Amino acid sequence: RLSLFSSQVVKLTGENWKQLTGQDEPEQEQKGSGRHVFASNIIGGQLHLGAIANRCDIILSPVAETDMPEDILSVGNWPNSLEQFQKLTEPFLERLPFPVVRMALAPALLQRFPDRLSAYKTLVSLVKTINQPPEKLHDLLLRVNWPQSSAVVDGLRLNRLTSWSVVQIQVQMLVSDGNRPATYMNEPAYALRLELDHNTDPKHIESFDAARLVPIYRELVNLALQNAQEGEVL
Repeated sequence: RLSLFSSQVVKLTGENWKQLTGQDEPEQEQKGSGRHVFASNIIGGQLHLGAIANRCDIILSPVAETDMPEDILSVGNWPNSLEQFQKLTEPFLERLPFPVVRMALAPALLQRFPDRLSAYKTLVSLVKTINQPPEKLHDLLLRVNWPQSSAVVDGLRLNRLTSWSVVQIQVQMLVSDGNRPATYMNEPAYALRLELDHNTDPKHIESFDAARLVPIYRELVNLALQNAQEGEVL
């Protein structure tokens, strides 16, 4: 997800969707209650362009499957999916029709493991502030912010939020034969989950120079790539 916060109400049009995707029309469009959303299946997932009040979101999410999925739903392998997302969104940032005072990049990454302990062993190797053996960890959720200064805008703080956990994923499907529902469940899967929320300081209230939007975006992307590769960065 790429989120853009403006100093004014964001209003989207079909031309904005075309600038982002190259499509003349989206597969879906919803408008109402102050929200306007365009969506189509693109680059391995469903791409959403939406706006409400002063916020604009570009979201790439997995496409729901009608059959029992064989693996964890995703939009593709990291970092290829991020690179494709970046190729679409950077040109869009260069031609934004509204000013931006804040930006956030928030991907969620999952790495599958054969069992819970294997996932915790990897988590401990990546998160430096955990000093307990993986065998003792249960239901852990660690969220921490290690902010740093921007190299693009003097005095701008970049919040570097990471959330670490081990999750068990099991898909359940309900199928009705006309008389009573039947339940089907796949085998449980264990995964290390890393949620990133790298964003510019909300206290920054002045509009960014339009020429600096892509460089700031690339800063956030590089922070995400580093966390995915190295783990927690103090």
